Amino acid sequence: MKIKIIIFFTLLIFIGCKNNEPDINRALSEVTTKFPQILKGGIDEYKFEKSIKNGKYDFEIQLYSQTDTVRDPQKIMVFINSKKECYAIPFLSNTHRDYWEFRNEKSLPNIIKKVNTTFTRQYVEALNALHINKSEICKTLTNEILMSLLNCGRVTPDNSQYLKSLVFINGNGVVELNESDKELKEKLLKNYEEIIQTPNTDINFNDIPLGYLDYKNYRFYQVVFKYDRVNHPTIKGKEIITKTTLKIKSYRHDRVVNMMSSSF
Repeated sequence: MKIKIIIFFTLLIFIGCKNNEPDINRALSEVTTKFPQILKGGIDEYKFEKSIKNGKYDFEIQLYSQTDTVRDPQKIMVFINSKKECYAIPFLSNTHRDYWEFRNEKSLPNIIKKVNTTFTRQYVEALNALHINKSEICKTLTNEILMSLLNCGRVTPDNSQYLKSLVFINGNGVVELNESDKELKEKLLKNYEEIIQTPNTDINFNDIPLGYLDYKNYRFYQVVFKYDRVNHPTIKGKEIITKTTLKIKSYRHDRVVNMMSSSF
């Protein structure tokens, strides 16, 4: 009888521990079903790339990606809160320009099907769904994404001049612009002028950079929080993030769209 009781309570403990584990596979499957731009599937289709944990606010961010053998590999971010609840969002390639809301870009409506949402919108939805949407948590989480998960470089006003001519190719090589790249030069200059006029938000409680250069994904980001001190939404006196108070501005710095064979 004692053995049966021990087995029973052992099973209960095992099931309890199991239920406290984040269901990553379900989160991946749900987001791939929702977005046709991503190959359907779960952990079997997407390889684990990196994980960042934050002890102070007890959250985790995981990055999954398709294999490099895929012509235009897509990635997925999975957010996990203190209750081990998960929410996954697409982290698409530069092919999907509308998703990133790239500045000063021509759309490709006849070539690439629109995503009909944006990275900022999906990010805010994840924060709200997991109840990690308080401003101070969001700042820390955003900083973790940019600096730890993506290993972006902080660009300051003193070292920003190279943004006017910095263009990556596949493999993270750098293209030197020539006289025939007039249209590309004009776009980069427009980007630069907008970048230096945009007040990037301080998200790491240190000096405020112009933004963040994502070398691996060929993008430049700026984080903009818009505060309305009178009407800003709060929960228990804490400011929370909504789709009107947070904006991730993105600028494309690659010359070739991965899934296409020609330059844009």
